[in-house]
Amino acid sequence: MSADDRLTQMEERLNQLEEKGDQRWESYKRLLDGFLRALGGDIEKEAEGR
Repeated sequence: MSADDRLTQMEERLNQLEEKGDQRWESYKRLLDGFLRALGGDIEKEAEGR
């Protein structure tokens, strides 16, 4: 399973939690958003270094 597939799977799971009214989705979403921001920053730094 590729990283994109895993992210899509996590996003679908977050949507399911949100639809059920599960409050955990908010903290999971913040965690995922932070991870993606950090990953995006690393990708930008790597691109600038080339």
